[in-house]
Amino acid sequence: MALDAGTLSTHGTALLQAGGGEFARESYLAEHLPYFALADDDVMVLREGDLMATLRLDGLNPMTTEDARLDALKRAVAAIVAQTGNAFGFYIHRISVPQDLGMRPIEGDSFAAAIDTRWQAHVKDLRPAKRQLYLSVIRRPDISARIPLLRALARRAWVKDRATRLQELNEVMGFFEVALASANPVRLTKSGGEWLGYLNTLNAGSFSPIAFGHSALPLSHTLSNCRATFDGEVVTLTDAVTGRVKYGALFSMKSYPALTDVTLLDALDLPLDIVLTNSFSPIPNNIMAERIQRIIRQMHASDDAAVSLREQLGQAADDQEAGRIAFGDHHLSIAVYAPDRDTLERAAAQIKRVGQEIMSVIVRENMALKATYFAQSPGNFGYRARKTPISSINFADFAALHGSVEGRGPDQSPWGQTISALPTVGTSGYRFNFHEAGGPGKEPTVGHTLVLGRTGTGKTLTTAFLAAQAQRVGARLFFFDKDRGLEMAVRALGGRYNEIRAGVPTGLNPLATETDERGRAWLSDWLATLLTRNGTLTGEQSRHIQSAVGQNADAGAALQRFVSFETLFQSLDDDGELQSRVAEWAPGGRYGWVFDESERGAGLKLTGDIVGFDMTEILDMTTERMAVLSYIFRQIERVVEDRRPTIIVLDEAWKLLDDPYFGARLENWLVTLRKMNCVVIMMTQYPSQLRDSRVGKTIVETVPTQILFPNDRATISDYDFLRVNAKEAALLVQPTIGQRIALVRSAGDSVFVDADLSALGNLLPILGGGATGEARVRADWRANPDFWRHVI
Repeated sequence: MALDAGTLSTHGTALLQAGGGEFARESYLAEHLPYFALADDDVMVLREGDLMATLRLDGLNPMTTEDARLDALKRAVAAIVAQTGNAFGFYIHRISVPQDLGMRPIEGDSFAAAIDTRWQAHVKDLRPAKRQLYLSVIRRPDISARIPLLRALARRAWVKDRATRLQELNEVMGFFEVALASANPVRLTKSGGEWLGYLNTLNAGSFSPIAFGHSALPLSHTLSNCRATFDGEVVTLTDAVTGRVKYGALFSMKSYPALTDVTLLDALDLPLDIVLTNSFSPIPNNIMAERIQRIIRQMHASDDAAVSLREQLGQAADDQEAGRIAFGDHHLSIAVYAPDRDTLERAAAQIKRVGQEIMSVIVRENMALKATYFAQSPGNFGYRARKTPISSINFADFAALHGSVEGRGPDQSPWGQTISALPTVGTSGYRFNFHEAGGPGKEPTVGHTLVLGRTGTGKTLTTAFLAAQAQRVGARLFFFDKDRGLEMAVRALGGRYNEIRAGVPTGLNPLATETDERGRAWLSDWLATLLTRNGTLTGEQSRHIQSAVGQNADAGAALQRFVSFETLFQSLDDDGELQSRVAEWAPGGRYGWVFDESERGAGLKLTGDIVGFDMTEILDMTTERMAVLSYIFRQIERVVEDRRPTIIVLDEAWKLLDDPYFGARLENWLVTLRKMNCVVIMMTQYPSQLRDSRVGKTIVETVPTQILFPNDRATISDYDFLRVNAKEAALLVQPTIGQRIALVRSAGDSVFVDADLSALGNLLPILGGGATGEARVRADWRANPDFWRHVI
């Protein structure tokens, strides 16, 4: 028979007959919750006189964080718990908090807007939720204050003692805030609604903020917002406001594993509302020491052969006496909630499987269902139906502070918006930004990004997607492409795409554009590099280059060409050596086509908000590549002086920039672009290519963001150059078995994201281009800017 939460209400029949059943049920729930009132902005008084404070913790990502850091966090928790004594109690909860990853939509009916509409709908449908951690520390009153017969006598002493206990509680909270700094602790207060929202989650099953009111009733009444009906192994929760119904099951650990570690319960990351509760109430040292000695004596008396166990017990007694560990009663429960019973049963089976995998027995509560439900509330120590003495180190293992990596919101982005929201391989979402933490209106932080992955992993597709998502901030885009991999995306985004073909005049002319004072300085330096490639320059030759640059700036537009520039070196007394070098860049020379006039309308077009260049034919032509690329970069430098958000994408960056010219200037160039509010995305296939490139070290040292796609052909040592840790590298070399995942490392964040973009539907082949994309569009697609619309 189902047992309703109002069945045992102390309210009279008159109230029930008057239709007050709903109120009676809410009052009954309140009677089992320990929350009473606030003692301070950040301290709560519980029903039995306990004082409670709570920290919100982000935790560490166990999938990518080094084991040493995970263990250090565990040891910090265990050490403080061991030192506080039995006057304190501890609750650590891990709850599922829905994430609102909604971003400002890309306006209009462009290709980028169509992608954004589909992607945001997809992310919303996933209902992402982060794992949020809360540590509640409870300073318990003297035992006399908790015994009814002595309560009246102790009341005056309790009031007098409260200030002392409040100070002690705040001291312990301070210890935790310092020791757990890597988990980003935040002390909860009465403002904002998070504190009550967290406590309400323990009984309502899902998180929503609740503000502190001004009621004269205890705080427990503010949190009586649902009706709980217990029926066998299922608790049915009905929201008192919306009437929404959900079904829950509660599990407790009955048999503990022989050994514990910090990753024991990480598998409990289900796409459902989950509340994981760990409580620990220290046992006085003298009582625990007697228990240990009694067990040892019993083992000796029975000639128990477990010598190692006796030694461990002896060591435990010694550690407790020395204050290295403490023992306490531990209770672990797992509450899972689902919208229907079928989903609940599937989740229950998965939880039981996790118990088997960690060599423990996790039982589903039936007879103790109600008690376990209320035992989730901090301070309800007496409701714990299953409690087992364990050490503070074991407690820290079970309560491992492992959370979700959420990324940075719009207020932390120099561009004022999150670029995109990416699902993680768990149940949460990640706010992706190129930049390190900053803020709108401030000096731009570094946002340069490395994207690494071999052909077919999704490197180019993901880069195109993020560039499209950057239209949220109206970013200007420049693409330096290989094998036309980004051509279709560039054209669909409304951009211009140029193909640089060896031997075909480009129409570029640095002699005509670099004529102001700054331009002349750049041109002199640039020409010195070009003309040094076949030999060094004497001092006289260097001075003559500067003089010729000045004469060129004063010449008429028709004379600002290499065919005329060559004649300015006839008077130089060097047997015509420098003039012959310059002549190589004039029409008819070896490199004459590079800066020659093109046929009408056929030259490269550098203007526009979105411009692409196919570098394939000159990628292996070292001299020509450096000349063309360095000049286009110079033109981009001039464009970005308006400090509008800009992204430059370099495919095969290690090769594009593998040149003495860029090797000497890349670091300063990247700094300049950062100041101009520009992000450079550098793509390459293998870590070894960066390692062997003269610019590889600079790239790795200057990019705060890395997007690394797994490569099962690589070895762990291949990633040493990228400074990934051993755990990250081990995952990167594992087969992905058809999954599209990537490791995002950004300004301290490290998280594996789900890079599967199939939710874009028929827009995906357009974004990816290549043969698949061309098979979906008409033959004349290059001539039709709206070609992508025919696909949808």
